[in-house]
Amino acid sequence: MGISPCDLLRINRDELPAYDGEKCKLIMQSWFGYTNGTFPLPWSDKIIPIFLGFHISSGNHGREHFVNAKVHEKMRAFQPIGCRDRNTRDFLRGFGLDAYFSGCMTLTFDKREVEPENGKIFIVDLNKKTLKHLPKHIRKRGDFSITHVCTFDKYPISESDAEIFEDKAREILNRYKNEAKLVITSRIHVAMPCVAMGIP
Repeated sequence: MGISPCDLLRINRDELPAYDGEKCKLIMQSWFGYTNGTFPLPWSDKIIPIFLGFHISSGNHGREHFVNAKVHEKMRAFQPIGCRDRNTRDFLRGFGLDAYFSGCMTLTFDKREVEPENGKIFIVDLNKKTLKHLPKHIRKRGDFSITHVCTFDKYPISESDAEIFEDKAREILNRYKNEAKLVITSRIHVAMPCVAMGIP
């Protein structure tokens, strides 16, 4: 984007309401929900949000917290709202917000240049009910070594835990890119980067 690294700030998503640094613009491309007593919205008045790929979780009372904190009212000044998924878009439209489906920014990842010769079939976080519908030969050959379940002992997570989380995400994305011939998952945040990279 032509922004010098010295002009970038690191802001912990889980601490958006408490941010008290210099005024800045922040791309709100993330999963936002309620986890272990932490709800990262609304954002500090020192943040000018740019909504692209925004998602508000429907699980674990995330949307309840969203409504109770009147986040939708604060969003009005920053329309239109780009949403990662149609469900979030429709939820926000229910409040009269100008919301559209932008998809996830991971859809902009570069297509991989080389496919692995003996690629793996990664089966990622499928529940048992779904798993039993896969053909036996696929289940037998499937690699179950990747999960996107990541929990921490304390929320909001610290900056060092956020770095661990980001490093793990990079490692997983590189495994897909370099090792996968097929990825089977029910997780949208697994499917979208794989689609971008050209992985079935």
